[in-house]
Amino acid sequence: MRRHKAPHVFAATLLGLLALAAPGARAASPVLSTAGAASLTGFVDWSARIVRFTAAIDGRAAGLRLPSARVEAERAIEAALPTLAKDLLFSIPVDARRSVLDTIADGTIDVDSVLGALESRRRVSGSFSTDFSTFSVAFELPLSALESLYVRHTRPSDRPPSLEWAPTGTYTGIVIYAALPLPVRGEHGEAAVRPCLFPRVWDGDMGSVLESNMVAPAAIARWGVVGYSSSVDSVGLEERVGDAPLRASARMVFGNGRTDLVISTEDARRIFGSPENSALVKEGRVVIVASGL
Repeated sequence: MRRHKAPHVFAATLLGLLALAAPGARAASPVLSTAGAASLTGFVDWSARIVRFTAAIDGRAAGLRLPSARVEAERAIEAALPTLAKDLLFSIPVDARRSVLDTIADGTIDVDSVLGALESRRRVSGSFSTDFSTFSVAFELPLSALESLYVRHTRPSDRPPSLEWAPTGTYTGIVIYAALPLPVRGEHGEAAVRPCLFPRVWDGDMGSVLESNMVAPAAIARWGVVGYSSSVDSVGLEERVGDAPLRASARMVFGNGRTDLVISTEDARRIFGSPENSALVKEGRVVIVASGL
C-alpha cells in the first residue's frame, strides 16, 4: 500500500531532489533517501565508473523478529530499493545542462528505464549491525547501465576536416589535465571541472573535439565517453590511454554544469592531425584528470 507523506515532508523531499538535480550539482557526496523503516546512502565513484550505495532497514521500526529477521529484511530492502535509489540516480549529471531527472522531464528517457537500470546492480555485502538492530546491504551499479539509455547513434561521427595543419605524433591515448580551477568561458571567475556522463571537449575556436556522438557505441558501453582520474598514476589508466598519450592542458571550463572543457586549438589539431589519432576519440581513449572525484 502506498504511504502518503505529510505535505511538509513531501515539500522538503521535492526541494532536496530539485537541488540535487540542478545543473552543476555533484553526486559525489552521499545522498540520503528514506522509505518507511528503510534508508539509502550512496554516491558516484567517477574514477571507478560505479554508483555505490547502501540500503539499510531499521529492524525495530520494521517489526523484524528472529530467526526470520534476515530474510524479511532482505525482502523489505528489495521491495523498497526503487523508491530509495531514485533520488541518487535522478541527481546524476548527464551533461552540462541536465541531470537524469531533467532528461526525464524533457522526455529523453522515462522513469521506468532509469529504475530498470537497477537490474544491473551487483550486491557487494549484507550484514546486521553488531546489536542486530539494523540490516544493511551494499550494492554497486555500473554507470554503463545509465549511459546505455542515452546512446542512440550506431556509428561515431567525424569532426569536420580542418584546413589548418599542425605537426603531430603517434599517440596511444589522450590525457587532459584539469586538476586545478580554471577560468569559466564567457563568465568571470574560475571553477573546477565537474564529472558527468557525457562531457564535451571544445577547441579554442569552440569547435567540437569530443562529444558522445563522436565515440563508438561499443566504446561507450565498455568505458564511457571519457574516463576520470584524480592522478596520472592511477591503476588501470594505461589500459585506456596506453604508455604514450597525448597530454593536453585544459584552458577553460564551459557550460552551466561546469562539465565541459576547452583545450587549445593547437592540441585539437594534434589530435585530428592523423587518422590514427582521430581514432582515439572514436575509441573513447580519453581521460580527464580532475580533483575531488
